[in-house]
Amino acid sequence: MKKIPALILSFILLLVIIPMLSQIIYCSTQTVVEKVMHLPTQNVDSSQETEASKENVVTVFREESNSYEELLLEEYIVGVVAGEMPAAYELEALKAQAVAARTYTLNQLQSEDYMHDTVKHQVYFDESQMRERWGDEFDKYYSKVKQAVLETEGEIIEYNGEMITPFYFSISNGYTENAEDYWSVEYPYLKSVSSQWDLTAPTYEQVTEFSLTALRNTFNDSSLTKNDFKILSYTDGGNVEEISVGDTVYSGREFREKLGLRSSDFSLEFKDNKVFITTYGYGHGVGMSQYGANQLAKQGKNYQEILQYYYQNVNIIEKNS
Repeated sequence: MKKIPALILSFILLLVIIPMLSQIIYCSTQTVVEKVMHLPTQNVDSSQETEASKENVVTVFREESNSYEELLLEEYIVGVVAGEMPAAYELEALKAQAVAARTYTLNQLQSEDYMHDTVKHQVYFDESQMRERWGDEFDKYYSKVKQAVLETEGEIIEYNGEMITPFYFSISNGYTENAEDYWSVEYPYLKSVSSQWDLTAPTYEQVTEFSLTALRNTFNDSSLTKNDFKILSYTDGGNVEEISVGDTVYSGREFREKLGLRSSDFSLEFKDNKVFITTYGYGHGVGMSQYGANQLAKQGKNYQEILQYYYQNVNIIEKNS
């Protein structure tokens, strides 16, 4: 009779223990299944992050050292803004430069593997070069340039849904240039606009002296006289469109490049055996005038307004937005 209560107790324990074991096995299995099911998602995210990080790396060719350097995109843009625009300029002008430089970089990297650190692409300064340029004001200017980049992080310029080629230059002659008048290639967003603020630039007008002999050597014609140099026409932006030198007609751009002039808006004055060429502005004149951008910023314009003035009918958006 004593065995009956024991049997009953064993039966009751089985009724309690079996469901508990089943629940434990189920939960363990569920945990394993959940972990396995999440693995592919984690792998995909990791892969996407890797690809995204690759897209945000810029390879820079350092011409002086003949070496390559890999930089994060925004770090590179800090170096470009430092190299391309005076850090004393207004913050909104520096922000406009940051967006233009970022757009130019990403546009170029669609077809090229690296960026030159010179005017061949964009001037890039590393920290040592910044310190050399800014001296005791390094902390002040570095902080300002970095702020301009961070506050526009990821922003680019688009026209009709495509990244533009945002050319920029130092000082205009009072007007920017139609792209087709300088490069013979038309860009609908690179049209001549007034930039009269540039006339106040301290280095707006510069005189370069040549000997007549030097010009004869440059153009490979020993018979040239002052009467053989004639400006034939001007562009909409007021630059020299064509100039004849002896029997040959050159574009203003070709003449500028042969003599290393600051711009293709120039005048010539002959005295004795010397030639004085006065240039107005500095750079090719296409796109955004950096000096003009600074003057607009001083007038209270923000970086988006500055960019949309110099690049017509464009939108400023965040990349991949």
